Amino acid sequence: MTLEPDITGILWRANFPDFFLWAEWEDEEASVFFHQGSGETLLLNPLGAYLLKTICSEGISIEKLAHRTARYFDLPVDKALLGTINMSLRTFEQKGLVLSSVS
Repeated sequence: MTLEPDITGILWRANFPDFFLWAEWEDEEASVFFHQGSGETLLLNPLGAYLLKTICSEGISIEKLAHRTARYFDLPVDKALLGTINMSLRTFEQKGLVLSSVS
Protein backbone atom coordinates (compact mmCIF):
# COMPACT_ATOMS: atom_id res chain seq x y z
CA MET A 1 0.00 0.00 0.00
CA THR A 2 1.27 3.47 -0.87
CA LEU A 3 1.13 6.21 1.72
CA GLU A 4 0.02 9.76 1.17
CA PRO A 5 2.99 11.98 0.21
CA ASP A 6 2.45 14.38 3.11
CA ILE A 7 3.18 11.71 5.74
CA THR A 8 5.80 9.51 4.08
CA GLY A 9 8.74 11.88 4.56
CA ILE A 10 8.17 12.38 8.27
CA LEU A 11 10.35 10.72 10.89
CA TRP A 12 8.93 10.27 14.36
CA ARG A 13 11.00 10.13 17.54
CA ALA A 14 10.34 10.31 21.25
CA ASN A 15 10.66 13.65 22.99
CA PHE A 16 13.24 12.81 25.65
CA PRO A 17 12.71 9.02 25.71
CA ASP A 18 14.39 8.78 29.13
CA PHE A 19 11.48 10.80 30.57
CA PHE A 20 8.99 7.98 29.93
CA LEU A 21 7.80 5.75 32.74
CA TRP A 22 5.21 3.05 32.26
CA ALA A 23 3.38 0.34 34.07
CA GLU A 24 1.87 -2.77 32.56
CA TRP A 25 0.01 -5.66 34.08
CA GLU A 26 -0.05 -9.13 32.51
CA ASP A 27 -3.77 -9.64 33.02
CA GLU A 28 -4.76 -6.17 31.75
CA GLU A 29 -5.13 -4.86 28.22
CA ALA A 30 -4.04 -1.32 29.12
CA SER A 31 -0.71 0.30 29.92
CA VAL A 32 -0.14 3.52 31.83
CA PHE A 33 2.49 5.91 30.50
CA PHE A 34 3.85 9.00 32.25
CA HIS A 35 6.15 11.54 30.59
CA GLN A 36 8.14 13.44 33.22
CA GLY A 37 8.89 16.38 30.89
CA SER A 38 5.34 17.15 29.80
CA GLY A 39 3.55 15.84 32.90
CA GLU A 40 1.22 13.84 30.64
CA THR A 41 -0.22 10.56 31.86
CA LEU A 42 -1.90 8.27 29.34
CA LEU A 43 -3.87 5.08 29.58
CA LEU A 44 -3.08 3.25 26.35
CA ASN A 45 -4.47 0.19 24.65
CA PRO A 46 -1.98 -2.40 23.33
CA LEU A 47 -1.68 -0.67 19.94
CA GLY A 48 -0.95 2.75 21.45
CA ALA A 49 1.56 1.26 23.88
CA TYR A 50 3.32 -0.61 21.07
CA LEU A 51 3.55 2.55 18.94
CA LEU A 52 4.95 4.66 21.74
CA LYS A 53 7.46 2.02 22.85
CA THR A 54 8.67 1.55 19.28
CA ILE A 55 9.15 5.28 18.81
CA CYS A 56 11.01 5.47 22.14
CA SER A 57 13.54 2.93 20.93
CA GLU A 58 14.30 4.64 17.61
CA GLY A 59 13.32 7.37 15.18
CA ILE A 60 11.03 5.78 12.61
CA SER A 61 8.95 6.60 9.56
CA ILE A 62 5.22 5.95 9.58
CA GLU A 63 5.65 3.43 6.76
CA LYS A 64 8.18 1.37 8.71
CA LEU A 65 6.09 1.72 11.86
CA ALA A 66 2.97 0.52 10.01
CA HIS A 67 4.73 -2.58 8.69
CA ARG A 68 6.17 -3.47 12.11
CA THR A 69 2.81 -2.89 13.77
CA ALA A 70 1.02 -5.03 11.19
CA ARG A 71 3.49 -7.87 11.73
CA TYR A 72 3.29 -7.62 15.51
CA PHE A 73 -0.52 -7.62 15.65
CA ASP A 74 -1.04 -9.79 12.56
CA LEU A 75 -2.95 -7.05 10.74
CA PRO A 76 -3.00 -5.92 7.12
CA VAL A 77 -1.26 -2.66 6.24
CA ASP A 78 -4.35 -0.86 5.03
CA LYS A 79 -5.95 2.58 5.21
CA ALA A 80 -7.55 1.83 8.56
CA LEU A 81 -4.23 0.91 10.20
CA LEU A 82 -2.39 3.84 8.63
CA GLY A 83 -5.12 6.23 9.73
CA THR A 84 -5.06 4.91 13.29
CA ILE A 85 -1.28 5.16 13.48
CA ASN A 86 -1.26 8.67 12.00
CA MET A 87 -3.96 9.82 14.44
CA SER A 88 -2.09 8.28 17.38
CA LEU A 89 1.17 9.96 16.37
CA ARG A 90 -0.53 13.34 15.99
CA THR A 91 -2.13 12.96 19.43
CA PHE A 92 1.23 12.00 20.97
CA GLU A 93 2.80 15.01 19.23
CA GLN A 94 0.15 17.41 20.58
CA LYS A 95 0.84 16.14 24.09
CA GLY A 96 4.58 16.72 23.67
CA LEU A 97 5.50 13.03 23.80
CA VAL A 98 6.88 12.66 20.29
CA LEU A 99 8.46 14.94 17.72
CA SER A 100 8.23 14.83 13.97
CA SER A 101 10.74 16.01 11.43
CA VAL A 102 10.98 15.84 7.66
CA SER A 103 13.54 13.28 6.55
